[in-house]
Amino acid sequence: RSGGRGSESMRIVAVPTTPDPADAAFLAALGAEPGLELDVRELRPVSELRQELDTLAPDAVLVTGSSRRGVALAGKAAHGAGLASFLRCDWNDLEKCSFFEGWQRRMAIRRFSGLLAVGKANRRYLEQAAGKPERIFDSPNGVDVGFFERSATELRPNRKELREVFGVAPDLFCVLFASPLESWARPLDL
Repeated sequence: RSGGRGSESMRIVAVPTTPDPADAAFLAALGAEPGLELDVRELRPVSELRQELDTLAPDAVLVTGSSRRGVALAGKAAHGAGLASFLRCDWNDLEKCSFFEGWQRRMAIRRFSGLLAVGKANRRYLEQAAGKPERIFDSPNGVDVGFFERSATELRPNRKELREVFGVAPDLFCVLFASPLESWARPLDL
């Protein structure tokens, strides 16, 4: 908490580095927390973002997304402004990356005060990359079960028509894949 605002609220500047629905949902939920003021800012060059952070004087910076370049830029700006900074990304130990890319990620990760792990593979990667497991906190992606239940109830009467629209036979077993179509998410397992 900053001394200027006392203990009544905490101000966090969030900098998404990639458009990600899971991050957007996380930030929306975070922004609804009482006593927390969330200010979402666009990724900018380090000098511009640093100037914004100096002007806004938040209590912390939260960087989300998996853009290696974006994470490095936002992390450098927050570090340069002397602010507590946290990274929430989905880099994990299941994906293959080049030595250079891995090195860049490790260097970016080490700039952050804390790391928010979205899953087990992400946690393992962050522990290995940061070398300090005490800086890692669980922050799993959540599934909005209520949304799927409401949607299923609303759409069930149109099941036959919807299957026709998507070219799915009436008696065919269907699976919902709710993840990025990336090799590390293993969509081909389906």
